[in-house]
Amino acid sequence: MPILTDENIRNEAFEYFFTLRNERSVTKICAKVGERLKLAPRTVLNWYHKYNWQEMAQNKHDKMMATIEGATESLIADEINTMRRVYVTAIEDFKGRVDKGIIKIANFKDFNDCVKTYSQLTNISNASNEKDSRWTINVITAIPRPTGASGEATIIEGDQTVIEVHADRKASASS
Repeated sequence: MPILTDENIRNEAFEYFFTLRNERSVTKICAKVGERLKLAPRTVLNWYHKYNWQEMAQNKHDKMMATIEGATESLIADEINTMRRVYVTAIEDFKGRVDKGIIKIANFKDFNDCVKTYSQLTNISNASNEKDSRWTINVITAIPRPTGASGEATIIEGDQTVIEVHADRKASASS
């Protein structure tokens, strides 16, 4: 059986004080601590003042909160990375299906929805891969804006038409 010293008892008293620190008054808290540890409330109150338990409790609280915040931030970062991997896998699967012709992007709205969804899922504003960020921005800036009364637009790269958007808002792509 361990020998209880004044320091052990004082530490135990502080720990119990710490759990009660948000109660109404220091006097009542010290009375509860004293009752539990069979100490005079005045002794506990003297320790409170002598060892500055209020500051000790605040420091302990701050340290606990920093630990919790760090752990929480780490868990959130891990979860975000996991979800990004899931999204990238899903996007690659979708792209593969489009490339194989299993899924067809039938019109400009479908294409635009794909670009927007890709941007959201990969969180372009915080893109970890600068190449992906540039690619998406290039795609977005390359989206044709219909001009004139006909509402038609064409994107031409070099001497080849890449995307045409017609008045009926359907897009056609050339390879």
